[in-house]
Amino acid sequence: MLVLALLAGCDDGHKATGKRGAVATPVPKTLADGSRPASLPVALRRFRGRPVLGAKELSAGSSPIRSRCLDPYTRARASFSSAWLSTDGLTVEYAVRRYPGVALITCDEIRVGNRWLRCGGGVARSRDPHRIELAGAGLSIVCHDRAESPSFMWIAVPVATRWTLVDHDAFWVAYRSTHRRLIRASKAGRTYRFGVAFVDERGRLLAERRITGAVAG
Repeated sequence: MLVLALLAGCDDGHKATGKRGAVATPVPKTLADGSRPASLPVALRRFRGRPVLGAKELSAGSSPIRSRCLDPYTRARASFSSAWLSTDGLTVEYAVRRYPGVALITCDEIRVGNRWLRCGGGVARSRDPHRIELAGAGLSIVCHDRAESPSFMWIAVPVATRWTLVDHDAFWVAYRSTHRRLIRASKAGRTYRFGVAFVDERGRLLAERRITGAVAG
């Protein structure tokens, strides 16, 4: 069976930190491709005293990666599932059929100059959100040879969640989560842990977790 090709293989703003003793980091003004963040409800533009930036969900047609990140064997068995553009990069998820041991697969990329650079991806054996998270969340620490290498992982979303907020220390990135049970999020740096808050439409906290990922081996 063919090896998945994707497994082969970075703005000025005011500085802020919501954590005592934490190193101040710049708050981006744009997403990874230079575009403006997605618009958010007024009640969600700040959370716990820090700004919130909206990740963009992309359609199959608007995703710049398409399926070129997959090897031919996988591409023939994959269908587009979702895509997210964040402050760190772009991740595209595909549902896979008739491929033993593979139910979902992602392509995780960063922006370098005027192009997207493929650096890694995640593979899930199940489509059950909680099983995926418990199995390591498909952690992908992309572009090991670059100083600012982001991390990507899946997050199981509780029922009734409208927005999933990922803690970036100085700010939060919000992912629209209505009717979603699973999203793939990112965070700058090589990290195995994501702090996540799940909120309703008015920004009221429903639940929060620290998710620990693991690289499949």
